[in-house]
Amino acid sequence: MIFPYICTELSLAEQLEHLSALVYLLLALYVHEDGRSHFIPMPLFVNIGIMVKNAFFCVAKAKLDHPMDPFFLVLLSMDRLEMLFGILRTMVGNDANLDILQLALHVTATTEVSNILSKHPDWDKNPCQLCLPTLTKSMDVILNSTDHIGPRAYLHLERLYSSGLTLAMPWKCGRQLVEEKHHWTVSILHCISTTPNATILAPFGMSIVVTHYFI
Repeated sequence: MIFPYICTELSLAEQLEHLSALVYLLLALYVHEDGRSHFIPMPLFVNIGIMVKNAFFCVAKAKLDHPMDPFFLVLLSMDRLEMLFGILRTMVGNDANLDILQLALHVTATTEVSNILSKHPDWDKNPCQLCLPTLTKSMDVILNSTDHIGPRAYLHLERLYSSGLTLAMPWKCGRQLVEEKHHWTVSILHCISTTPNATILAPFGMSIVVTHYFI
């Protein structure tokens, strides 16, 4: 789940393949012996499925709008929002929590501060909470002067272009990867694929998003 976000040597297709393998393995474990929430809480299962679906959708839109620009999977995370929140907390001061009035008075200024820091990166000090190291394919840690993985951490941007990518291929390769490493998943995934209306968020044919959040 985390590897495609922290390994800077993976191509865009390989990143999507890892996310696809994540979904198929989760589906198999969720359905296996009717594990469901005994294996993983339903909200977490739904959130992971939506996260992967969003990644594929964003790549599809990038393939249409900006096919010759690199696509950075790490920019789909909440890091930018966390940075803005950190700036906002700095403005508010020593209060443990900010109220609606403080939020309304300062939230616009956080964007201005963020723009200034982007123009003068030497003035910025990244949040110490974002200390996730980058890795190579062999799981070796890449030492970096910063403690945050961003577009500058990628050396081969041409491998991140969406122009020559067929989204169906990494999706199928992810399933193949799971079935080769865990043979017991073959029959389970086949059963899911033959179930009417079965999807990532409906492994038994009925959407668990609807049944969990609206019933």
